Amino acid sequence: MLTMKLLLLAASVAALSPFQPRGPPKRKNRPHFDGWCVRASDAGASTSVIVGCFSRGGGRYETHLVIVAARTQEDGVWRTRVSQQFYDDDACSLAVSKDGFRFEAPTGYFEAAGAALSTKFVLDDIKADITSSEEEPWNPEGWLGSRWTRWLLPCRYAVKCARAPGTWNDRPAFVHAEAQYGARFPRSWRWVQATDREATLVATGGAFEIGPLTTGTWLCRYDVGGTIWSFRTTDPRTRCDEVSDEGEAALSLVFARTFRGERRKLELRCTASPDTFSEPLYCPTRDGFSDDPGSRESFAGTVRARALSDGRVVDERTFAGACLEFGGV
Repeated sequence: MLTMKLLLLAASVAALSPFQPRGPPKRKNRPHFDGWCVRASDAGASTSVIVGCFSRGGGRYETHLVIVAARTQEDGVWRTRVSQQFYDDDACSLAVSKDGFRFEAPTGYFEAAGAALSTKFVLDDIKADITSSEEEPWNPEGWLGSRWTRWLLPCRYAVKCARAPGTWNDRPAFVHAEAQYGARFPRSWRWVQATDREATLVATGGAFEIGPLTTGTWLCRYDVGGTIWSFRTTDPRTRCDEVSDEGEAALSLVFARTFRGERRKLELRCTASPDTFSEPLYCPTRDGFSDDPGSRESFAGTVRARALSDGRVVDERTFAGACLEFGGV
């Protein structure tokens, strides 16, 4: 059985950082998942590691999932490879400490210790060896993640780093790392992540549940040279206009926010060739991990971004090798 080694016995769930696992519920018939995604990228190439742990309650996990994906250029040709592997509970271990955790499976490990992060997995012929250094985390949930309102969210979301310097298979790379946990993923969602040598972007949204309501919600972080714009449609004076076409592999987003008298606007045009998308990936539901409908990802996307302040263009760029995901129904 997977063992939880709580090295700080006095720590409660409320004291854990948003990136740490919450652990399986003690009450039976209470679905819960802990999940993490790390993506390292540079010059259009990238690799991703996704780890998920699912529990039906009773104080133990039931199933563990590892996904490894890589987009690399070989002999002048871009190639994308994706592999998914399930493990029974007794094949894995998860140790939680005061400032991190370590997950181990037969094919590798995932470890977060303080500000540092490292993971190494080999699935089929795909190798992902990622390390990252310290970067200030981002709180995408804003006020909804407070102790007074977080119970309204069946899926929690945290970003440990958005563009931390690191390595991927011993080559320099920029690392994005995030965590999700809760009862299940949203009914439908879109996710975009892109990085170049000066800027980074992450945006996610869809039919998110907040208490008894299902509402269109978007969260976005745009960072250029340390200047960070955050958009949350759950905040006042913030909106997002979306045009999404999964069949055409296209997503257009226009974020707008008034911040301390400044009118901020971020325009994103995200596209990918339909033939670059993966087969459906497994995602957490109330009944466990499922690929029906699951999610589909392209690691060969293009994002054209334009940022305006009070109507004046302050940044304009094109990200190559972006990740574009369509999930749910």
